[in-house]
Amino acid sequence: MVISALMLAACASEDRIVSTSGPLRSLPGAQTAENAPAHKRPTPSGLAQAQTQKEDLALKPGSLRVEDQDGNIRLISRSPRHVVIHLRQAVLEDDYELFFDQLLSNLAKAEYRRAGRDPYESIDQLRENREDVLKLLQRMPMGEFTPGMYLRPRGRGVYRLEVEDHRLKLRKLDTIWESGVCKFVIVK
Repeated sequence: MVISALMLAACASEDRIVSTSGPLRSLPGAQTAENAPAHKRPTPSGLAQAQTQKEDLALKPGSLRVEDQDGNIRLISRSPRHVVIHLRQAVLEDDYELFFDQLLSNLAKAEYRRAGRDPYESIDQLRENREDVLKLLQRMPMGEFTPGMYLRPRGRGVYRLEVEDHRLKLRKLDTIWESGVCKFVIVK
């Protein structure tokens, strides 16, 4: 009898809320500290720990931009998620100069040249398809860490993020690592 009680106690599980915000917060059935059952609400120390973890993991567009003493800005891009953040910022602010100089891959520029076109046309295409690009980026807010999103190799060092929503005009975003920097190739 004592052994059974010990075994049951060992099998008990504990539910913990470690974050109270995020891009999936508004999904049906999502629980936050505010709407969680009372027995699952985090303690004040648990909330402080969750806040610290959130701050450690947060990627704000400003934190991925480094300004040197001369006022020059360098974009930090170590993953497809960073490319998504920088592309979203460029499209929302209609500011493509840094994006073109630092994030548009040499592969993409070479493909334009090979086709007899100017690589700056890539910016025109992003502007013309602004709403569709933003809809795609909205579906992959955390880049390769978005649930249901996969990073798949396409060859020649190119990796693709793809959304399985056929209602979208654009569903794919290709990236490549060039000299240790993750860069943008194309949206399709």
